[in-house]
Amino acid sequence: MNKYLNYEDNIFILNTRVRMIQDLLALDANAEIFLNKTVEDCDFIGMCSAMLLDNLANNKQLIERDEQLHNLYEMEVRFSNVLFNILHGNIFFSVRNFPVIEPAIQALSEKSAARIAQIDGLMKEAPASSVESRVVSQDELAALLSNN
Repeated sequence: MNKYLNYEDNIFILNTRVRMIQDLLALDANAEIFLNKTVEDCDFIGMCSAMLLDNLANNKQLIERDEQLHNLYEMEVRFSNVLFNILHGNIFFSVRNFPVIEPAIQALSEKSAARIAQIDGLMKEAPASSVESRVVSQDELAALLSNN
């Protein structure tokens, strides 16, 4: 994918969709209306997250890469928690009430865990000074404030 990706906005949208599913799980909605769409939405979120992660992993020159990896990590953890609740929770849209969705949700959960581990590895690869390099050092600050 050669065109520009707005990682921040895309991750924000995915985060919003995850929160929407989180809210849906707290309600007593009709499964006939929302169950299949919810599983499709989870699949869509997983697919988009994988695409964004692949692009971030391959784009080591991106200026805000570390920040976007962190944002993606937070979204992925939230998504993983939603999937965990569907698999094991005492909620209406759970595998306990709808065993037919278990294989799909289990696969999504495993892929999410793998993405979390990959993001964690990518964040650990980043040089420790990457954040510090954006901070003005004492010497730079003194030079900026001097009258020279």
